[in-house]
Amino acid sequence: MATTRAYQSDLRDVCDFWERHGVAGGLDQLEERHVFAYLVSLMKTGRSPSTVRRRLTALRAWVTDQGHPAIAVDGLHRMEGSLLRSATSQTAVMIASDDAIVREGLTVILSQQGILTWAGDTRESLVGSAALWDYVLVWLPSRKGIDPYSSVNCASEAAATGVVVVALYPGQITDLFRLRLAEAGVRYALPQWWLSDRVEDFPQMITTATLPTRFHLETPLALRQELGFQLSGQLAPLLAAAMEVPEQVWRSYGFDENLVLTRSEVQKFRKIAAYQAGVPPSAARYSTGLRSASKIPDWREVRKVVRQSFNFRS
Repeated sequence: MATTRAYQSDLRDVCDFWERHGVAGGLDQLEERHVFAYLVSLMKTGRSPSTVRRRLTALRAWVTDQGHPAIAVDGLHRMEGSLLRSATSQTAVMIASDDAIVREGLTVILSQQGILTWAGDTRESLVGSAALWDYVLVWLPSRKGIDPYSSVNCASEAAATGVVVVALYPGQITDLFRLRLAEAGVRYALPQWWLSDRVEDFPQMITTATLPTRFHLETPLALRQELGFQLSGQLAPLLAAAMEVPEQVWRSYGFDENLVLTRSEVQKFRKIAAYQAGVPPSAARYSTGLRSASKIPDWREVRKVVRQSFNFRS
């Protein structure tokens, strides 16, 4: 009976933890990623290995007895191995990637060096518990509609908890895309080529908080000043509006050919760019005769800002 009461207490603790982090409804609503994050929280708050093992034992007993659609006994055994036998530090990293190969590769790199590591796609990235982690690594490529880097939204949700968000990307990024990342709260933007060259050193940089300063993003205000933008404003409203119109508006290289927007729609985008995104009026526009200089950017400039914020190559 004492063992049964202890197990029931352990299971209540798991449920209470996740209710505080936004997942109500009991054990039936949890998945393996929730269990792992809960156990990480125990370790980071100094709970003993025996406590972690007992909680896992209680969960295994419950899953064996009741069954569970999203938690497997084998998965709980793997957690015990990675948390109690392989982990050599309390540094915890969450990986959010919609590319399974990238996900697996980063998990192996970090977990082999004793880092507490969980990986999932951007829809199941444990953002509600992001504050439990020391870092959230986000692999940026993730297409949604016209946006090839929709995982920026996942980065933004994680950054709102105060965790250090590191964005990983292939190729190159534009200055406007850097601003988009900074406005999302991303702290570091690491290129894939750099990570490939230093893959053996990367776990140590994570555990010692010594990622290179050259990849640390400047503040949004500093980047806006460099770009000549208004200091107040956000790119997000402009990009959200851009997602609502046909892709060819932004994909075509010609500025006006095959334009599928009405004049009023074009004017709406120009105003969003000026008054919400902080894009300045085009420098080439100036007062001549009785006509006043425009206070909003022209359509060519709006398209340029949208394309570069999506990191389209010219």
